[in-house]
Amino acid sequence: DTPAPPPDSDNDGLIDDYETNTGTYVDPENTGSDPHNPDSDGDGQSDGQEVNVTRTNPCEAGDYFHCGPLSSESDKAGPVISWRAHAGAVYDVYYSATLDPGFEAFFPLAPHTNIQTASDGVTNVTDASENGTAMRFYRIHARRTGP
Repeated sequence: DTPAPPPDSDNDGLIDDYETNTGTYVDPENTGSDPHNPDSDGDGQSDGQEVNVTRTNPCEAGDYFHCGPLSSESDKAGPVISWRAHAGAVYDVYYSATLDPGFEAFFPLAPHTNIQTASDGVTNVTDASENGTAMRFYRIHARRTGP
């Protein structure tokens, strides 16, 4: 017989043993998060998403994955997209010309795929292909590398 998987009471992707309910994040196996609340810090991202994918702190509401406001710097060839990246995660930037209902196509923003950083900090990419398009929408996909 195969043993039962460890319990995950709140179904957030972190086993209860790792959610120590101390309110202090130490590491992925001592997250400090609440095993009965899938979003311990109330920032809109599940504790499992924060620990396993975006590598943000599940106990700190101000540390969550989000894209900063777009900027248009005069010395850049297009809009600048920025976000706080974490070492150990890989990021891909996608764009779409519309968010109309029923239209869900986002396309890779070449060459801004498989972006990795050596340390935590703000990452900026420029959409040089934008060419004065009336409007573009961006999506940043984060995924985890390694343990």
